[in-house]
Amino acid sequence: MQPFNRVTEDVKTLRADVKRQGFAFLQSFATAETCGYIRNFVDRFPETDAEMNYAGTEKRIWNSHSVDPVAEAFGALCDQVMGAVFNSPCKARTVLAYSNFPIRPEQSLTTGRWHIDSLRHQYKLFCFLTRTRVQTGPLELIPGTHRTAFKLWAIASGQYVSISDWGKQTRRYQSLNEQWAETRGRSAGGSVPLLCEPGTLILVDTSAIHRARPCLEGNRYVLAAYYDHF
Repeated sequence: MQPFNRVTEDVKTLRADVKRQGFAFLQSFATAETCGYIRNFVDRFPETDAEMNYAGTEKRIWNSHSVDPVAEAFGALCDQVMGAVFNSPCKARTVLAYSNFPIRPEQSLTTGRWHIDSLRHQYKLFCFLTRTRVQTGPLELIPGTHRTAFKLWAIASGQYVSISDWGKQTRRYQSLNEQWAETRGRSAGGSVPLLCEPGTLILVDTSAIHRARPCLEGNRYVLAAYYDHF
């Protein structure tokens, strides 16, 4: 099985897009066979060995590249793309395979999702394995919030860190104030749900404000390669 159709990427455009808006769509894509294979892998993986969230509707398989050859191939592809985009050898820290199914539409499961991964630029390469629409829980991002000037303002206004964070392993930016994040989204012209077809690969700067929008119907399956700071 040839898991990915590798297209020669325009790395200058990728680099410019992710710098400008915080994300960039790749030309390379996963085949339909690969999408089905990984969905089956996630479904069959024992829940006892996975991380289960949102009342059991989200299943996360960390380090999937170490137990599945197609997930490993995805990590290798991502390393090549990242190395070309950033002109530096890159190695994925982990490849996460996961699925989301509909949650109950209650506040404890739908709110508190807006966050950033780091104050420094940090990147993930996502491969969406199902048709992603608003109701199926797409990755959603607020463009421009990955820029240094915005981060400095958010720090100064106390939204990203607080005095009470010191000495703890958690930071305020890991779960942002819902109303504040929504306001930021409106002032930026609206948050952007990354809607796409199965097999789509997207590079994202996860120092931008983002979330997994609640899955209300259908399902969402994803592979994600994690990279350290740049």
